[in-house]
Amino acid sequence: MEYGLLYDAGSQCYWQVDAFDRWIKVNEAQARRSLLCNSKVAGGDLITALNHIVTYQNVALAGTLAGYPVGVYRVGPHTLILVTTSPEFIDPVPGDCQTIMTLLRQQLGEEQLLYMLGWLKVGINSVKTHQHMPGQALVLCGVAGSAKTFVQDHLITPLLGGRDAKPYQYMTGATPFNADLFAGEHLVISDENAHTDLASRRDFGTRIKDICVNHRQKLHAKYKTGFMASPFWRLSVSCNDEPENMMILPPMDPSIADKIMLLKVDMPTCLPDDEHREEYSDEFRSELPAFAAYLEEFVIPEELRSSRYGVTHFHHPDLVDALDGLAPEMELLDLIDMDLWRIQPIREVWEGTAAELYSALIGESSQVRTQAKATVRNGILCGRYLTRLTKKKEPRVRQYIREGRTQYLITPP
Repeated sequence: MEYGLLYDAGSQCYWQVDAFDRWIKVNEAQARRSLLCNSKVAGGDLITALNHIVTYQNVALAGTLAGYPVGVYRVGPHTLILVTTSPEFIDPVPGDCQTIMTLLRQQLGEEQLLYMLGWLKVGINSVKTHQHMPGQALVLCGVAGSAKTFVQDHLITPLLGGRDAKPYQYMTGATPFNADLFAGEHLVISDENAHTDLASRRDFGTRIKDICVNHRQKLHAKYKTGFMASPFWRLSVSCNDEPENMMILPPMDPSIADKIMLLKVDMPTCLPDDEHREEYSDEFRSELPAFAAYLEEFVIPEELRSSRYGVTHFHHPDLVDALDGLAPEMELLDLIDMDLWRIQPIREVWEGTAAELYSALIGESSQVRTQAKATVRNGILCGRYLTRLTKKKEPRVRQYIREGRTQYLITPP
């Protein structure tokens, strides 16, 4: 890089390295003074030097990029970015990490703990070694007050580099801008004012698949042209296990199941009372170097390994059952029960295609018309949900083929 300066077109300013090897923002007057002190420019053409910097040494972004140390990086044929701050990793030091391990064991139990340790190990290695490895979204679901958010803030974030970001608004379509997410290695969702409608949950599921699998992401800042970059991200979600709180999670269909680590969190008995909470946090923090060393030595069991994710996914059966009850196909069955059987005398069976059922549910005489339009949306989705009900072995829904068309038989509850 000539002259030791970069031009930031978005902010219309310059960046230079100070005496402590830090990148600092300077105006054009300071850039000119710096150039006049440069042996290449002193007594030469200042305007030519400035023009060269603006033309050939301009950056599309100056700031933080998740997982990258300070430096200049090329992210496209003609796109440079300047990373001005580095992640700060916990240096592993062998020692005692009993406080951390006790909390995790009491929250998760021995079986789930192995998945958690594997998820952490793979994520940390990916960021530290700069080798992109897809990683599941880690979901910690359990009773209120069980230190789920504490683990996100005091364990996961420090181990991944000490920086986090809040992606929920972007992941549910509330905003198209996501530049702030590129400043944190750990994407944290906790205590959100969640959107529980099916459309938002679907959008959330789509974003989970994108963030967890695709390392190339479009960075889109307000009033700026977007460009592709490769952040090092890991996503974690914490939520309470009441149905209204679990509805933050997307429907668990086959396309997303392997991209979510769904862990049930129990209430740990080791948590301190309010008077000793700060002391506990300090002890927890002091053990992070020892826990980082423990993770370095931890070997993911062979049966838990995944060639794609490093560690395979896990879904706690209690949470799977709870989510099944919140699935859109179960909501469809509720809509059917609220509308189809109200006509007297009650028919013994409803028979027809998915399109015919959808038309009945959104018809003028339907009492669930608005809900059906929001939940089912069209006849194709209606058929998909009916098929899922048959695969779940729901005895009230059967399907068969007649004259090349899929027909459904539905009986009353």
